[in-house]
Amino acid sequence: MKPEIIFIRSYGRDDGFRSIPWGIVNIASYLKKYGYRAIIMDRKDRPYSLRRLIKEIPDTNISYVGISAMTSQAEDAEFLCKYFRKIKMKTILGGLHYSIYPEEGLKIGDYVFKGESERSLLNFLENGPRNRIYEPDPLLDLDEIPLPTKDLLDSLYIRKDQFTIITSWGCSYNCTFCVDEKYRFHKIRYHSTGYVCDLIEMLMKDFKVRSFWIGDDIFTLNKKRVFQICQEIKKKSLKTKLGGFTHSGIDDLELYKEMKDAGFESISLGVESGSDVVLKAMNKQQTVEQTRKTIGIIKKSGLKVTVTFMVGNVLETEESLKASLALAEELGLAGWVSYAQPLPGTKFYAECLQYGRLVNSNPKTYWNDRLVFVPRGLSRLKLTYYRNKIALVLKAPVSLRAKLINKFYLGEN
Repeated sequence: MKPEIIFIRSYGRDDGFRSIPWGIVNIASYLKKYGYRAIIMDRKDRPYSLRRLIKEIPDTNISYVGISAMTSQAEDAEFLCKYFRKIKMKTILGGLHYSIYPEEGLKIGDYVFKGESERSLLNFLENGPRNRIYEPDPLLDLDEIPLPTKDLLDSLYIRKDQFTIITSWGCSYNCTFCVDEKYRFHKIRYHSTGYVCDLIEMLMKDFKVRSFWIGDDIFTLNKKRVFQICQEIKKKSLKTKLGGFTHSGIDDLELYKEMKDAGFESISLGVESGSDVVLKAMNKQQTVEQTRKTIGIIKKSGLKVTVTFMVGNVLETEESLKASLALAEELGLAGWVSYAQPLPGTKFYAECLQYGRLVNSNPKTYWNDRLVFVPRGLSRLKLTYYRNKIALVLKAPVSLRAKLINKFYLGEN
């Protein structure tokens, strides 16, 4: 009998868009194709207490427990490893955090798989352990991963009003606040048009999903592919609502019209800053004027536009913060604003101390709404003030504490 493996997404607070753990869903689907049974447990979006986790782990041919963690989930991964070590179950650590810090993973677990692990984990299960750290073995054709089956997804939280799917891996940009290109495969890879539409159709049929968010880094990069997906959606009469990400400078009105015609309702782009100096420091590869132009073109198509801003990056000043606030007011769009997070594995993390100071030196507690880095020449209160002001303009959630800081500490009327 082939060994079974349990995959667990660790708990950790973050404020990105909500999604099932696609990384381990893909690995489990790939292994299932070769006859392996995999079980997925999600401590992030499903409240799996340790007691419940233990109760639901079947007493069968379990050989390994695979634990996935981003940096904000690493403390929970350590907690889980301590338990499984006590009961003498072999643990495999993966996810972005342990791809960057594999030696840290070996202190708490038995094996570490860096990066994409579909093929390397299959080889591990087929041939037994040869090493303790395994390098990425990327797939070139994403359609080698079968569609996830209903039984695999049944244990996960399926958000029916906006379910996130991933149709491509990779990004052609290299922003300083995003994971450095040395930790990711350089080639962008795509699921086929048929795969994407079959996935949407399956989720609509089996889980009654009504709306989808395409969580690709930038869905509109390959315009020809976007047209093909939209045409296939219409051909199959998939009556659903869709959304996704674009980038400033992708200014094809016909593309956005086609998306609108296929059922897309909204599209989001990262404005990030109202200062070209700060945008250049981020390596964002866009200007404020480009952003204005792109948003204007998207609006002409009839699509709703949402935006994201980021405060506290390298070279941020009070003048650049004022420019971001003014731009947010000018655009008049809804969205989200975060503090810039110097996460491990990013160029921002490597260079931030040259440009300011950290007020929190534990990356495992870095979250989008927590101030971590203060650029030189700014104070924590000043940065908080502008973040809160921009959040209110964007109609983003702002805590009572944040409102009080603006009103009393900084004299806002």
